[in-house]
Amino acid sequence: MGDLDQIDRSLLRLLQEDGRRTTLDLAGRVGLSPTGTSQRVKRLFRDGFITAVRAMLDPR
Repeated sequence: MGDLDQIDRSLLRLLQEDGRRTTLDLAGRVGLSPTGTSQRVKRLFRDGFITAVRAMLDPR
């Protein structure tokens, strides 16, 4: 596992708040290109920082 920089931590926080954010939205929020953002998110998955994307159901 590699080290996380501020952008990686920001991406993790944003995805934790809303895992449905698009790459374009994430890129705009962290100040990277969509390609660079996509590469970082893929690396976060590959390195085990993100392990799954889940739906949370309302029990009602």
